[in-house]
Amino acid sequence: MIPTSIYAAYFYTGSGLGDILSSFRQGSSNYNEYQRYFMENSLHVFSEKKILAILSLFLMKITLVCYFILCVFSRSNWYLWVGLIITGCSYVYFSLARGTSFELFEILLLVVYSFFMSWKGKKIGANSFLKVTVTLLVVIVSVIIFYNNISLRYGGQLADLCTSQVLCYSNDSLLSNISPALAYLSVKLSAYFAFGIYYVSYFFEYFLSESNYGLFYILMPLNNLLFNIEPEFLCAKDVDCGASWVPYSLNMFLLLGAILYFIIIFLIGRTSQWLTCLLGSSNRLEPVCALSLLYFIFMFMVSLPVGNFLVGSSANILSSLFLLVCIICRKLLSKQKKIRV
Repeated sequence: MIPTSIYAAYFYTGSGLGDILSSFRQGSSNYNEYQRYFMENSLHVFSEKKILAILSLFLMKITLVCYFILCVFSRSNWYLWVGLIITGCSYVYFSLARGTSFELFEILLLVVYSFFMSWKGKKIGANSFLKVTVTLLVVIVSVIIFYNNISLRYGGQLADLCTSQVLCYSNDSLLSNISPALAYLSVKLSAYFAFGIYYVSYFFEYFLSESNYGLFYILMPLNNLLFNIEPEFLCAKDVDCGASWVPYSLNMFLLLGAILYFIIIFLIGRTSQWLTCLLGSSNRLEPVCALSLLYFIFMFMVSLPVGNFLVGSSANILSSLFLLVCIICRKLLSKQKKIRV
């Protein structure tokens, strides 16, 4: 996993191992350099040269998730933990290379997901107190790293105190009087995870009260194609979005319409129920693939009111499809064996 991480980091940032480790030792962020290199080389556009980099991220992602699932939900051997540590460090290296916290957020989601799943008794010999302690520790460490990454982008200063007109740091608030750093952190976290809820509520308020065809737009599919309505259109109209994410649920809503949207959510729920039934399978491959795919479904559901976590990442899409194909192929092989018998 280390070579794939180094290659992916070099492809997306143009920085080698020495440059990235040097920036880390100096306590500087690579985020601005990554953004500049990304746009100058048009890496947001798919091309043949991106295939190997995408496959490298896919291999790193699927290996990390499967190693984690095997270590947490089964009686794992020491070499699985070694593989998990190496893969995890490789993924963190890619995060450092880009100067972003998204990879750490994905690891945090994986820990939280595993905590709730193992709480239901899926983990063999699980200790509840230990699980709570480890989960809280990972959450605290992730928040500290997130705060540090944001601080490094602004040279260690609490700059950009307003992520939008809706979310601003206030010196008069109770939290800022107790801890300015904690108050600043809450503003930044709210810009990522709370702004979407506000935007969705304003989105529906606008269509139902100010638009003459509001209900029609909400119910009908293909609004983004037929009427050129983008989820971000309110950012240029009535809402100051700043650098906050627009919820992915609105992309689905405008593409599918309300009826198809809730049908898709229902089908995802039924798929999750089907995958949960596979956890009791005697074949070891099915539970591992099912738990791994459930993690990506969990990530997708978390992304709906926040941002485009799953569909916006080629590695996440490939990982989800790969796991689904593995499960389906395993089921087909099992049926063929039963027929032969």
